[in-house]
Amino acid sequence: MGIIGIVGLLAALGVLGPDTPPGGNTQAAETTTAAPTATAAATPAATITATPTATATPKPIPTPAASPRRRDDLPIVLDSDSYMPTRIGPWNPMKDASVAAAVDAFGPNYTTSTVEVPQECILHWINIGLRVHFVTLFGDDPCGDGRAQSVEIDGIISDRWRTLSGLRPDMPASAIRKLYPRARKHGNAWWLITAYSPIGDGGYFAPITAKVKHGQVSGFDVWVGGAGE
Repeated sequence: MGIIGIVGLLAALGVLGPDTPPGGNTQAAETTTAAPTATAAATPAATITATPTATATPKPIPTPAASPRRRDDLPIVLDSDSYMPTRIGPWNPMKDASVAAAVDAFGPNYTTSTVEVPQECILHWINIGLRVHFVTLFGDDPCGDGRAQSVEIDGIISDRWRTLSGLRPDMPASAIRKLYPRARKHGNAWWLITAYSPIGDGGYFAPITAKVKHGQVSGFDVWVGGAGE
């Protein structure tokens, strides 16, 4: 029996299936389809948003109204009772209002000038902007025997002058009311202190006045009264 006859016989007996390749090879032709792998959905990581740190707004530091003291200051100080000056720089007119005492305090580098009133002599220390009016009521020489009646301070020449409350030339005029709440304006000047004098008919006067020019303190006038009212 030939090979074809045998194969036919085996097929008829069910030994060989229709998908069995000839030659009796029983290796099946298989196609494996990989099952889809379940892909886990990635959960997005939580994003941490940094909370901004609260920044405190710095409070502005107020500028002190009073001018700071300096080593070269020429202080202006008044007696709290009589309002006579106890300090005009290194000089104490309340203690000694004479020409000699002023020259001892400020030195001999001054000029003198007289006015129409023969009893008055003005000594001027130009380098510090100081003018002192000396007066005599007894016919003596006012440039030698006079007593200080008033003081003028030119702050444009020197800003070394400073009141006890801290007012100084070149400061804005707005500082006056901050340092002297009771100051009163009279024209271009401010009465820093107002006092009452019972002499004569009586009346109010300014022991110290701040002069103002172009919105700034330009100097001071100080009443001494060393020769009398």
